[in-house]
Amino acid sequence: MELRADISKEVRNEFPDASVETLNAIVTRRIYERSLLEKIPEDKELTLKPNIAKTLKTVKERVASHNGIYEEQKFAGKDEKKKMAWSCCQNKDENSEGCVVRYVDKQKWILSSC
Repeated sequence: MELRADISKEVRNEFPDASVETLNAIVTRRIYERSLLEKIPEDKELTLKPNIAKTLKTVKERVASHNGIYEEQKFAGKDEKKKMAWSCCQNKDENSEGCVVRYVDKQKWILSSC
């Protein structure tokens, strides 16, 4: 009853020319709104801001390649048999992964023209 009396005083000050029915309707609505606000628990995680860490995940792919030529070794000794190797890292396996590694972002826009 005290709450209703306090709210009705506030409403009479805001709307001095309002009828009794209008005042009762406004007071009833404000009491109902306050009761709803009291029932809603305050959620500290509710910020109404998007969690960008969940939505903007970067998908990067590891790409390894050689920047040299697969040819006969130039640094082999005179007595040794010439073997094939990559000129950049001297790896003897032709199908090796590569010595130059770069990461490619699959979601990044490619702005260069052909």
